Amino acid sequence: MAAIATPVKIGDKDLVNQYLLELDTLGEWDKKESLSKTLNGYLGDIAARQKLVDVLDKDIWNQVDPLRICQDDTATVKKLMSRYAALREDEKKLLQNGESLLEAADVIEALDNGIVPKKVFENLMATKEAFTYTGTLSGGSTYTLTWDGKTVKKASDVKAGIKIGTGSNTINGTQAQVEFSQSGSMNGTATLSVKTSVKDGSWNLYWLNPDKLTIQSAKTATVSSGKLKMNVTTGGRYWLASSAPKMGEDTSSDDKTTKVGSITSSKSSGKSSRTGGMSIASIQSRGKVSSASGKRSSGTKSSNKSSNTTSDTTKAKTKGKITSKELKSIKGKDENLQASGKISDSVSYTLTINGEDVKLTKDWTYKLQSDCKYKDDIEQLAVKPLILCTEGSGTFPGQMLVTLKTELDDDDLLLFSYDTENRKAEYVKKVSVKDGKMEFTLKEGGHYFIAKRALASSLDESTDAEKQEIQDASDAAEDVPWDASEETVVLGNGDDTDTGATTAEKKTAMVRWGLIGLIALVCCAAIGVVVYNKRKEKGKPDLSKEKDRKDGGK
Repeated sequence: MAAIATPVKIGDKDLVNQYLLELDTLGEWDKKESLSKTLNGYLGDIAARQKLVDVLDKDIWNQVDPLRICQDDTATVKKLMSRYAALREDEKKLLQNGESLLEAADVIEALDNGIVPKKVFENLMATKEAFTYTGTLSGGSTYTLTWDGKTVKKASDVKAGIKIGTGSNTINGTQAQVEFSQSGSMNGTATLSVKTSVKDGSWNLYWLNPDKLTIQSAKTATVSSGKLKMNVTTGGRYWLASSAPKMGEDTSSDDKTTKVGSITSSKSSGKSSRTGGMSIASIQSRGKVSSASGKRSSGTKSSNKSSNTTSDTTKAKTKGKITSKELKSIKGKDENLQASGKISDSVSYTLTINGEDVKLTKDWTYKLQSDCKYKDDIEQLAVKPLILCTEGSGTFPGQMLVTLKTELDDDDLLLFSYDTENRKAEYVKKVSVKDGKMEFTLKEGGHYFIAKRALASSLDESTDAEKQEIQDASDAAEDVPWDASEETVVLGNGDDTDTGATTAEKKTAMVRWGLIGLIALVCCAAIGVVVYNKRKEKGKPDLSKEKDRKDGGK
């Protein structure tokens, strides 16, 4: 019985029952009743854990349709994931519908990041039904993209953001400019529906072909009761117009000529082959447009830019602060602004915001820290959590991409937010560790933490046994990189001799040299004793020889 690890696992049930049967075959003695009570207590604990698994499994089956996951399922999936996160690793494997829940969570996370994932299109090809994505423009109005499953021919991720420009924000001779974040295939026919100031009617639709560098007909679009509807099978840039701009016609507001009908400029030079013509690059970059919020700072292109390139990225000049001037310089542009800091000696972070996501342009003081007001509560909710508090940071200027660099091995973890009012963990999203790096988005400040699992109920409702289980697991767990606080070791000479080594490395070095010194001291002492004894022996008179001399004298 002592070999049964506690807390007991569901898989220990057969072993516990076997011990109970063996116990019943034995005679009576003082400890028998106590052992029986312990074993039956184990069975009670196992039954309670099994109930958690069974009820969650049933709820996943009843509440999650893996073939029809959409944005309406967000709240449901996140609540189920909070319960999933409370299970032990061996218990998660017992869920028959666990994989369906994880796939649903992946779809919801992608949609939240402005991407209609491959899984949605696989489902559409199977069901032949419709799917609608809802996005938000920077001005606050919404739009929808609807796919008819009968037209879906392939499955791949599709960026769901759009930009719309009218009036001075589109080229002359056109009523509106519509640009999709997706540059290639939409996997099928997608119908865009969005409010517009363009007058009601049927309009010709023109598309910029990026391969042939021409603007060509793309059928028609309709505006009815102030709502634009257009069908597309390919992303990119479109214009609404009554007729195609003619050759040599002035189609821009800055008196430049665009050969719209047959642009023959080369991609490499970006200049028209005709004298006085506007380049394709100029058409592509014209005007300020209303963009979809589409979670661009991390979900779509800005995450890729911020992580992999530096050409469109500006570094904040002041540590711990992004200035109003810096935010204004990128607002509305597809450019990134980065700021960085450290949580501990082994955990650093980078915050990236894309100009199209900037909402506020006032000075913003930032700091991610693990030592915060609710640290004790969070540590009771999860085993060895990485705490990410933004106390004192104020309102985020917009959605941020958070990149953490750690010493962790590759793993799949969970991001939670701490509900200060109800004292509980709320599931946010899954986070993957790859080569020690994690990336995820935050829309607002708060008290966050990353862990393998967390209690599903609040600290006020959790039982003492549940809390003790977390405490025992924390005590048994290995140290994590963020246990070491950020500090500088000051040596005896008073100079800052920090050369980039971590605090742990410095302490290890100090202990090592201290041991070497102690060993050297012991060795010196031992040598001194040996030398002293030898000298003492050498100085002693030989009494046996002296006695012989005396005897011989007699």
